[in-house]
Amino acid sequence: MSAARSTTRRLSGPIAGLDMALQWGVRLVWLNLWWGLLTLAGGVLLGFGPATVAAHGVARRWVRGEVELSVPRTMWQLWREHWRRSVAISLVAVAVLTALVATLWLARSQPPIPQAVTQGLVIVILIVMAALLPHLAWLTERGAQPDVARTYLTALAVGLGRPVLTVVLLVVTLGWPALLIAVGWPGLLPVCAVAVPIAISAWCVERVFPVRKDAMGSQHNHQDTVSDTTNRHRP
Repeated sequence: MSAARSTTRRLSGPIAGLDMALQWGVRLVWLNLWWGLLTLAGGVLLGFGPATVAAHGVARRWVRGEVELSVPRTMWQLWREHWRRSVAISLVAVAVLTALVATLWLARSQPPIPQAVTQGLVIVILIVMAALLPHLAWLTERGAQPDVARTYLTALAVGLGRPVLTVVLLVVTLGWPALLIAVGWPGLLPVCAVAVPIAISAWCVERVFPVRKDAMGSQHNHQDTVSDTTNRHRP
C-alpha cells in the first residue's frame, strides 16, 4: 500500500484522482468482504454486530489517515475485542424489532380502536429505534459506555441531539443498497452494500465527534464529548 501511495504522489491531474478513486474502491470491496466473512464466522446472528463494529473501526482509522493498516488483522482484533458487548447490543435490537413487527401483525385482528392505539405505540417505538440504531456501532467501537443499557441511552441522546447526523446516517445506510437495486445493479450488493455506508458514516461521525490522535488509546476525550451530549439531551 505504501508503494501505491508513493505512485499516487508522483502522478498529477486526472490520473492521480483516478488512481486514488481506484485505491478507495479496492479498500471498500476488501472491507465489505471481511465484514461478510466475520458475519458468517459468528453464524450471522452472532456475527453481524461484531463485524459491523469492526468495520466501523477500520473506516474510522481510514478517515484519520491510517490507510496502510491491515484490514483483516484490524477487523479480527476489533471483532474479538467487542464481540460480547456488540452481540448483546445487536440481539437486543433484533428482539425489539421482531417484537414490534409481531405486534403489528397481531394487531390486525383487534377491534379498530385498540388496533389504532397499538399501531400508534409501535410507530413511536420505531421512531425511537430509528433515532438510536445508526449510532450503536460507532459508540460500541469507541467504547463510549461500559454496558448495554448505557450504550442505548447514549445512542438515543446522540440521535435526538444530532438529528441532522442521524438522518444522514439513516439515508446513507438505507439509501445506498436501495439505489443499487433501483438502478439495476443488485449484483453489487455483496461487493459494496455495507462498506460504502459504513465509510460515509465514519467520515460524518468523525466530523461531528472527533477524537484527538493523542487520545486514541484511552478514548477519554470522546467519552467526555458523548457524555456531554447525553447530559444535554437525555430524555
